Amino acid sequence: MEHKKRQKGHRIIIVYCLFLILVMGGYFYSRFVVYINFVKVWGIIIDKLFGRLYNRSATEGYYPQFQFSYHDRAYISADRGRMARLKKKDDKVVVIFPEGRPEQAVIYSFLSYWIGFGFLFVILLTSFLFLLIKNQYALFKKNFRRRK
Repeated sequence: MEHKKRQKGHRIIIVYCLFLILVMGGYFYSRFVVYINFVKVWGIIIDKLFGRLYNRSATEGYYPQFQFSYHDRAYISADRGRMARLKKKDDKVVVIFPEGRPEQAVIYSFLSYWIGFGFLFVILLTSFLFLLIKNQYALFKKNFRRRK
């Protein structure tokens, strides 16, 4: 009897792992499709600006202004992203943007592009919900057996 209980517990863990693999696979696939269509060029940090870090936030801080060339034209842009703020003046950076839209350029960072805080939040939230549901299900089964 104990062996069957362990098997059911393992099934739940396997289903959850498959769910996470599907969610992560879909996320990385969607990011990959966008990434391969982006233009990637070298740029250089030319200054650190001070101002609002997010559009709807009162948080202020320093963020990098960078320069890059695309189709024989020089562009200057700024990136307020979390990882971009770690860059220093005169650092060489990889700049990415959609084809033909250099005004949307941002500094490429592996962590912020591929793993982002939103993605980590979703994984942590689903893990928490999984544990909560698993514990509630175990309590429900225990109380249901007592009634019989």
